[in-house]
Amino acid sequence: MNLTQVVVSGCVAAVFGVIVECLRKKGWISKTQGWTILLITIALWNVGAYYLNKSLTENQVITSIESAIKKISYFKVIEEYEPQTYTRLKNKMIAVAKEHLSEQQMIDAIQPDISNIQRERMRFSTNPWVIEVIRLNIEQIEIIQKVDPDKCFKLLFPEVKGGINPLHYLSEEFLKRRVATDTEMMRSSYSQNRHIITDKEKDKAKENIQSVAKSLDIEYGDDLNILDQPIKGLGKEKIACELVKTMWEKVISLPEEEAAGLTRFILSTE
Repeated sequence: MNLTQVVVSGCVAAVFGVIVECLRKKGWISKTQGWTILLITIALWNVGAYYLNKSLTENQVITSIESAIKKISYFKVIEEYEPQTYTRLKNKMIAVAKEHLSEQQMIDAIQPDISNIQRERMRFSTNPWVIEVIRLNIEQIEIIQKVDPDKCFKLLFPEVKGGINPLHYLSEEFLKRRVATDTEMMRSSYSQNRHIITDKEKDKAKENIQSVAKSLDIEYGDDLNILDQPIKGLGKEKIACELVKTMWEKVISLPEEEAAGLTRFILSTE
């Protein structure tokens, strides 16, 4: 796999995580409902084993990274609209590569920056692209779930049993769709038609959170606590994976405007 393929694959593989503290601190939901703000974010950056080759000179590392990201549409959007952010990300990738860390250490070092950018742009992206991102997240869960429920659990809750590299299980066709979708989502968030969040949208999202929570409580009962306390998913990996997938399916089953609004509400850090 060449460097460009590594970076492309990394930037489109979904990141998995639970963003619970922001809404808890706001007092909008109780601790037992913290699962509602689970977000399968979209930007796991696998800088690749290529960078682990210690024979590369510093100039080769810099040139290789710059060449690779220049070919990726996702980065081009960031460079076009936020050149300072683009430069910061590029420099961090170079710095991480120079340290010759393990693959997982490199992912961990870069992931927060990408997740923050992705989360922020999703809030301003237009409704169709917000929904399409979530659809791809669901599809990714389904793909890895078919391989092994345990791997699916690790994908969603890496802090419990360690994570996995989704790239080992995703097809080239799927990765291409992620590249295209993530890029268009980003671009729409900067367009003249970019979304503006209103108080009405927030109020409706608060209602929908409670509605989805009640529905899942009927289906899963006490197992909902897995999403608030993932360690309780040990021994229930298949249930945990289904729970996350079902949650997001219920979110996107709402009318498009409400589904997108609820997703933005989940991503809010105000």
